Order: sequence, then structure tokens, then C-alpha cells
Amino acid sequence: MARPLHLVTARQITVARDAPEPVADERGNFYRWLGETLVGRSVSIGPAGDTVYITSEELTYESFKIADYLGKTLPKGRGLHFLVIDLAATPYSQLCESLLIGVADTVQLWAAQAADRSLAILLPAFPHARSEFWPTLRSLADGRDPAAKLVVISNDGAIRWLHGDSGSLRPDFESVYPLRQDPPQRDPRERMSGQIVRRLGHYASRERNGPLCKRYFFDTGHAAPEIAELAERWLHTTVLADPAVPSDLMLLSKDRKKGLDDAIAGIAGDLRLRFGTFDSEGGVFDPDGNPLDAADIHGTVVLFFAVVSKRQKFERIIRNMRRAGIRLAPRAWTVLATDDEAEIADTVPPLDVERTVRRKASRQQDCEQCTIGLPHTDPLREHHTLRTFDAWEILLTSQWGAERVAPEGSFFRYAPDMGDVFDNYGNWVASKVISLLLTRGLVPASTVFVFPDEERIKRLLVRISTLLRGRPVTIRIPSEVLGHHTSADGRSVSGVRRGRTNSDIWERQLHHLRGSRSKVVMLDEFRASGHTARAMLSLLLNREIQPVAYIPILDFSDETDLDGLPVHPLYRIRATRGGA
Repeated sequence: MARPLHLVTARQITVARDAPEPVADERGNFYRWLGETLVGRSVSIGPAGDTVYITSEELTYESFKIADYLGKTLPKGRGLHFLVIDLAATPYSQLCESLLIGVADTVQLWAAQAADRSLAILLPAFPHARSEFWPTLRSLADGRDPAAKLVVISNDGAIRWLHGDSGSLRPDFESVYPLRQDPPQRDPRERMSGQIVRRLGHYASRERNGPLCKRYFFDTGHAAPEIAELAERWLHTTVLADPAVPSDLMLLSKDRKKGLDDAIAGIAGDLRLRFGTFDSEGGVFDPDGNPLDAADIHGTVVLFFAVVSKRQKFERIIRNMRRAGIRLAPRAWTVLATDDEAEIADTVPPLDVERTVRRKASRQQDCEQCTIGLPHTDPLREHHTLRTFDAWEILLTSQWGAERVAPEGSFFRYAPDMGDVFDNYGNWVASKVISLLLTRGLVPASTVFVFPDEERIKRLLVRISTLLRGRPVTIRIPSEVLGHHTSADGRSVSGVRRGRTNSDIWERQLHHLRGSRSKVVMLDEFRASGHTARAMLSLLLNREIQPVAYIPILDFSDETDLDGLPVHPLYRIRATRGGA
């Protein structure tokens, strides 16, 4: 007879955060492993959902009760339940006694509802032996099913059994647990790909066979940590590991490119090596931009590129440096290469490439943008608005269809799928939003984003968060609150987001926001009638929250503001929604 399944439910609690955040897939895999380890192989994983967040301010309230938030999210119903309360990522200094006791009280009420319920609480470290946390949990052991497990685990793998048989626990649990709980990060090459911004534009390039126009420019400025990790790994395994290479090295970064320059300067500082830059003709400069000759260098130089677009350009740099008497390391390194891998791989000295990309080049006489008289774009200056040529390319290469959710009786029967746009061009659109915030004097990572709780715009917020390397405060307003009642097929969507994403999260966030000095920006995929934007604005103003701007990615309205609030679309075109 098959063993009954344990339903594993995990609730991750974050402290000193102002917004719920999705629980990472890796964390879900860890919860499954923990369930299989503690209660047996027959487990089923429930959705982890979002984190249960607690602000720093709330911890100072005498009336604050974690049960008000945590208790509502705990599993209900019959069956074998294994609950994981995860506070492991919170520094122990933030786990005040009242919070620990509140967690213990909440899970005590939950576990008391059925004697066969199992429980694990994950903490960064064990509370003091005299903490009231312990007596509350120990009281759960009375009258429990012998098969039920009650445990508390610290980040170092130490485990305290409050109830249940520990005989089946794997003997290496204490050493394995820390590794399982904090798995190695993704490969830096994969992480770097998520930070590179592919910009559309009209970029001029001079080649041996004549001038070219390139459609894309790859901005590596957001990827400095990954570039540093990859470059240092390459330096150790390829150059420093070679006994034939002298120890008096100088690391040179090409053209002070943002991202690369910071990364290589940091590596040089850590290894106590000299640092400088070089240009497209092979000229070498110190960090202050003063030119250096071979006599000034006194050693072997290692070349680091952000992008190598052509083999001929690379070899010209090498040739000019050698003519100047500069001694080169046996290999060079680049973040990106835009030429054929086979051709780049045949260079002398060899060039090691982290990622190959395509820039979609054409001769100027064959360039569509040149034909219609569009000027070239400056790769060093990224404007926050979309050029018409670029806007229509990203729209026409994306899927189109009827608008899925819109104000009642008003929707587009045929419109671009902005979710598809954000999937294909999300990093670029996100970088433009960030650029826009900077031009308005805002700090992007500290900006509070308020937007409809809809799947498409949430995809863009993921890209923005990735580029900002943080978790900006995001407030998702349910569609039904904004008056989104119908889809294009007339089906009601009212109430589809009832429950945790409703009043006990977004209302609570707005309550914390009132009276703060935070800069609030409203964000949406597009503006047509302005109904959604006005609903969001009214919601904020009624709670005494004054946003500083509204950013629709596309603006189909002919209004230039929103009842006095500045509106900054990335692209504006006149269009009107149809009726039902």
C-alpha cells in the first residue's frame, strides 16, 4: 500500500522589507529536499507564493502581531501537513524576541488543530535557552502523533528535535544542510547575460571595406560584477597559471568602457597589479589618461576588451603595441565578440571570448535608416524615449491580439502583446525606464513603483529589478480595484485576485508609504483612455500619497499630463479603444 503524501508548505518571512517578493525556484527545491529528508520521500510541494514581509517600523509597534499576516497564509484542511517557517535569510540581530514568540504562538495554534501535523522552523541561529520561544514550541509535543516531527534548525545545520523520531535522519545532515540551503549561484556567464542590454539604434562603424551601419549596441555597464568574476577567473586559470608569464603584470582595459573598466581596475587593486587603459590604435594610458610608452610600463600587459567586433581591429591593436615594444601576455580576453567565432578563435595571440553576439550590420548604401535619412545614434548616450523606427520594430516583431484585461466596455480588439515585447526587449525597455528616472533626478533603486497587478507589466518590473541589482519596492494594485472588470471576450475578471494579494498586502504597503519621503512612480504598459492611470492616482491621493510621475511605456492618449501629474511615456502614438 502506498504511503500517504505529506503536503509540504513553506512560508518565507523577510524582515525590514517593504514589499512581498516571489520565493525563488531554488528555494522551492530546497523545501522539497527538506521535506523528503525529515518526513520521508512521499511529499508533495505546495506553492511557495510570495514572502511574508515585515517592515522595520512594524517591529516597533506594541500592537504588531505576526499572526495577523502569517496566520492567514498557513495551510488548512485534512491530510498530512509539513509546514516550513523560513526565517533563515534574516540576520539574527533583526529577530527580536516579540517576533520569535509571535511566530511560535502562530504555529502552535496551527499545529494544535491536528496531532499529525509536522513543523520545521528555520533560523539563522538558535534563540537563547531562556527565550520564551522554546517553552511555547515544546508545549506542542504533548499529545502529538508519534510520527509527527517538530524541529528547529539553524543555518549551520544544527537541529533541535522537539518531537518525533530522529533515528531516520541522515548522519551527514549537519554538513549537508548549509550547502543545500545556500546552493552555489548560477554561473557568472549566465548571470552576465541577464545584465547585458541590447540597444536598438543606428550605429556607424568604419571598416576596411567601407562604412557600415549596425542595428544593435551591446551595453555591458550593468554587468560589472559578473565581468569581474569571469575576468578574474580567466586571469588566474589562463595567465597567472602559466609559469612562462612574468609576475610583473599590468592589466589594461579597452577605452574605459563602463562595466569593464571598473571590473579590471578592481581586479588589479585586489592582486596589487598595475592598471591602465588602451585605445583602438594600441595607445596605452595610465588611470588618469596620461599616455605611456614601453619604457613606462616595465612588464607584461594583459589586454581586456568589452567587445571585439572585427578580427582586423584586434590584430591592428596587437601589431601597433608590438611595434611600440610593449610585451604582451600570450592570450587576451573579451566579454563579447561580434565576429564569427571561428575567425576570432584564429587570432594571434588567441582571444578568449565569453559570449558571441550579432550586431546585424549592413553597408551604408544598403541601410534602410540611411535611405530614409535617419541620423546615426551615439552609443555613449542613451535617450529614455523610443525612436519611431525602433518602436515599430519591437511592436511589429511581437505578437498582436485582443486586449486581455481592460476597463469595462472599453478595450483594444487588436493590440501588441506587451508581455511578448518585454520578453524580447525587456532589458532595453527597463534600461530606458531607469534612464528616465535618472534624468528626473530620482534614485532608481529607491523609487517606489505602483502598477496594476497584471502579468505583463510584472515581467518588466523583473527586468528593472535585475538591472538595479536590488529589489525596488513594488506595490501591485489588484485589477478589480482599478475597475478592470472585463476582457475582450466579455468574461468577468472581477475577484480573480482575491486573497493574499488583496487588502492584506497592497493596502498595508500604502499605509506604510503615507507620510514617508519615498518617491513614488506609477508605471503601466500603456495609457489609452486614462481610466487605469486615474484610478491609481485617485487611490494614492486618497491615502495622502503624492506620486512624482506616471510612466506608460506606450501612450495612446493625446493628453500630455494626468490631472497635473507629469507623464513620461517611452513612445506616444494616438489611438482609441473601441467599445464592447
